[in-house]
Amino acid sequence: NSADNELSPRYFQYEAINAWEAANRVGILSMATGTGKTITALFAASNLLKDGRLVLILVPSKILLNQWYQAIRGLYPDIPILLAGGNNNWRRNNLKDVFTSEISLPRIILATMGTASTNDFLEFFSQAKNPILIADEVHRLGSPNNRRILSVIDFKEKLGLSATPERLFDPEGDEILKNTFGAVPVFDLPLGG
Repeated sequence: NSADNELSPRYFQYEAINAWEAANRVGILSMATGTGKTITALFAASNLLKDGRLVLILVPSKILLNQWYQAIRGLYPDIPILLAGGNNNWRRNNLKDVFTSEISLPRIILATMGTASTNDFLEFFSQAKNPILIADEVHRLGSPNNRRILSVIDFKEKLGLSATPERLFDPEGDEILKNTFGAVPVFDLPLGG
């Protein structure tokens, strides 16, 4: 049944996307676990993808890498995805240079924060033109290692996702995240809506 594939955001997900758009596509969506942060972010990126832009999605773990991969494939079955993290060897992908080229083609690089902060990845990704950043569990991006990508790449559009946006006991990392994504979330949906 093809109607089942026609996913559309729930009303609060629309609100979240609109809040991000209104903030010039920079900000954090603070949404409780189970409210559909992943799908909301993928819908938020849909117009940018349609425009042939590169979206970099950063996640903190291999488990989330796999969950995001399934979600992307469910929503965008035909969009090329370069996986970078866990045990997939993105360096050996013969097409990897297409992902950072100036070609107008919707494409996604899905990476763990650990892989994205390596010298190899940063050198490769620094060739990308005008990429978009989506960071899941964005508070983890504030760690000294993970935040390296923020000092190397200038993302104009940045979407952070978190159920807990603050970095506890790390004022420096917290400050960098606030400078990158804004001091307060552009949208806040606590558990129970």
